[in-house]
Amino acid sequence: MVILLDETKLKPRLPNYFVWHPFRGTAALVRRDVVHEELELLTFASTRTVGVRVHVPGAELRIYVAYRPPGPDFVEDDIRRALNHDRHPALVVGDFNAKHVAWGSRIITAPGRRLYEIDLVMSNATKNATATGTNSLCFCVL
Repeated sequence: MVILLDETKLKPRLPNYFVWHPFRGTAALVRRDVVHEELELLTFASTRTVGVRVHVPGAELRIYVAYRPPGPDFVEDDIRRALNHDRHPALVVGDFNAKHVAWGSRIITAPGRRLYEIDLVMSNATKNATATGTNSLCFCVL
């Protein structure tokens, strides 16, 4: 099991989990019986990202938890670099502070428009935004 945390001010600790928490605000927790390794920290222009490579029989999956604070310009290459870092499939989960009607927001922000225009499959588990008001949506990028 892998747990991904975003916008946390906590230093998470959970019995029987490794905790990867190089930045305040993002963390990946991986159960001790899951074969994995921390990914090298990629330098991104607008996003803080923590990644782990999970090994399953016959395959590997790179999993990133990402956070883009409100304010700085959204740099699409941050997402592309994470997805194309190597030949293994990748899952990017996080809060990009990017609003768009496609994932339930009432408005479209410039970062939301740029994220929507990247040719990706996006998943939001609900039909409505997961955050409302001044908060942004958290969703998966696959």
